[in-house]
Amino acid sequence: MKAFFVEDIGISNTIERGTITYVAIDNSNNITKLNVPVEIENKLTSNIDEIKFETDKNSYTFLYKLKFPVPYIVEEQGNKLILKMYSVDTSEYDKTCDENFVIEPIEKNILATTITLPTILWGYDVSFKNGYMIFNVNKQPQIDVKKPLKNIKIVIDPG
Repeated sequence: MKAFFVEDIGISNTIERGTITYVAIDNSNNITKLNVPVEIENKLTSNIDEIKFETDKNSYTFLYKLKFPVPYIVEEQGNKLILKMYSVDTSEYDKTCDENFVIEPIEKNILATTITLPTILWGYDVSFKNGYMIFNVNKQPQIDVKKPLKNIKIVIDPG
């Protein structure tokens, strides 16, 4: 009897349940399809050793000390900005609140930072540097009434 591996399953940030499919061909060339249910736990998670928050006149900055860069997504919802970090150990974290932001685990190995902005969104950036994931959110620029275009960048979209 010969058996052939046909398809694989992906591994998510927590537990992936799925099926591995094998096809077996016996000596009479009869084909048998075998579906094997599997459950795989992803052990590749990063601890968050510390979380820092900094602010200045131009931006809010969240710094997350990680063992390695992790997948993330940023969602815009009205005047809220949500950073979701995947494959992080959230077992030591409870909900942390401030007037304008919330840091909380939302699922196993997913940590969300929600920022409520006082005005419209003026831009954000996520980067990794020196072991930190840096989430920088721009504040509304200060506009000088006498020189309203001073230090203001204007972008023209050709589309």
